[in-house]
Amino acid sequence: MRSLCQRVLWVLLVWATLAPAPSLAQFGDPIRLYGYFQGIFRYSNETGRGVLNQDLEYASFALQQLNLMMAKDFSPSFSAFINLELTNTFSTQDGWGDFRVEEAWLQYRHSPGLRIHVGLQIPEFNNLNTIKNRTPLLPYIARPIAYESSFDDFAGASDFVPQNTYIRVSGTQPVGPLRLDYSVHVGNQEDFVEPEGSNTFPSGTDNSLAKMFGGRVGIRYQSLKLGFSTTSDSYTEDDNFIGIIDRYRFGVDLSFTVRRFLFESEWIHIQAVMSEAQRAQFDRNALENMLIGSSLDKRFIYATLGYYLTDQWFVYGLFSQLDDYDSALTEDGIEFYSAGITYRPIDQVSLKAQYLVAGLDAGSLLTYDGSYFFAGVSVLF
Repeated sequence: MRSLCQRVLWVLLVWATLAPAPSLAQFGDPIRLYGYFQGIFRYSNETGRGVLNQDLEYASFALQQLNLMMAKDFSPSFSAFINLELTNTFSTQDGWGDFRVEEAWLQYRHSPGLRIHVGLQIPEFNNLNTIKNRTPLLPYIARPIAYESSFDDFAGASDFVPQNTYIRVSGTQPVGPLRLDYSVHVGNQEDFVEPEGSNTFPSGTDNSLAKMFGGRVGIRYQSLKLGFSTTSDSYTEDDNFIGIIDRYRFGVDLSFTVRRFLFESEWIHIQAVMSEAQRAQFDRNALENMLIGSSLDKRFIYATLGYYLTDQWFVYGLFSQLDDYDSALTEDGIEFYSAGITYRPIDQVSLKAQYLVAGLDAGSLLTYDGSYFFAGVSVLF
């Protein structure tokens, strides 16, 4: 009941914030209100044998995502931005989906070479992370697996990219025909005290002195974009009872266009550093449990090749693979193959269709095959 009341209060706060308030315009420019949503149809046909022994087939409609955004310029140097996100046909009455403040930050812009963001924000990591939820900008309905929240329970996708940060310094510096990009950020670790935990800490509080640090450096030349990203933090490995683990993410992104062809690719490696005692405990656990893999490391790669048939029609093929060495079920990799088409009748509307197949072969432990068809509409307003 308390959770329901909190969500209702949040909804009332949102609508109160969006209500007309002409007096706010006296402080610089008026507040700009805009947003987007994506509604989808999904058909799934899945077969699992081994530890997951089931056949599943279903079809469903959903409002995959709705974002309401507010932006305000206080001066040429200062501006603020708020992004409210509702996912999976959000309904407090039915207990569906999720509602959260995705971003809320203040920007100080000294020059193109120096921008400072303070507040809740999405960190720059590789190319896709900062726009992964901007559905009108993406041709996908089902995004590359490390960025797709609907597969999170199955693949632990949220481990692969940092979800939020609180201070970011970034900028772009021209060097001849090149553009050099940089971004550094610091935020909480992603291993918070749960709401039902100790009352000493407010919900969502990182109760450690350690914080997450990260950044990205990149080069742009015409349509070519190349970047290198990293983060450093730690987390508690509860599943194997070995305590706090230092974690390092490394990423590389590459994208370019040639004539009407578009190519995008990313590589992510997660290295979990264990002490000798922790490694010994992990190995003992693996001897007792055949489902434990060879390490706590993870790896992900995806590549998209697309072609603009016209300015309105775009087709693409997508391959991605996720290797999670923590589990014997996934350390040989989960492979995803996808093809899709996007039609944009007007600038504000995208009609999308996508077919995806997924496969996993862990021998006698588990074999999995899934096929999915998606159709959707993405609207910017």
